Amino acid sequence: MTEADHTTKIARCYLKESETVRSWIIPRCPWCGKRHTHGGGKVTENPHDFLGHRIAHCSVGSGRDYELVELDRCEHASRVLPGPFPNAATIGSVGPST
Repeated sequence: MTEADHTTKIARCYLKESETVRSWIIPRCPWCGKRHTHGGGKVTENPHDFLGHRIAHCSVGSGRDYELVELDRCEHASRVLPGPFPNAATIGSVGPST
């Protein structure tokens, strides 16, 4: 692959925390389609400092890389939670009746 052929892809990720460390989870790698995990630092560190350029775990010398970009919370929820969800009209009104 030549420098002109190389394109850095975007890997959308979400943050997962344990008691001591954080990890950035990529649900679907833009190169191989599999799940990857990258470090997000200790809980005392800002996890956003760990976003940005990374080498793909599936690269194995191929030069595959990507930019870690955080999924927003709504987008993450729509990927994690089962769906489709019924709309409010089918489950009744919300709030006091008038």
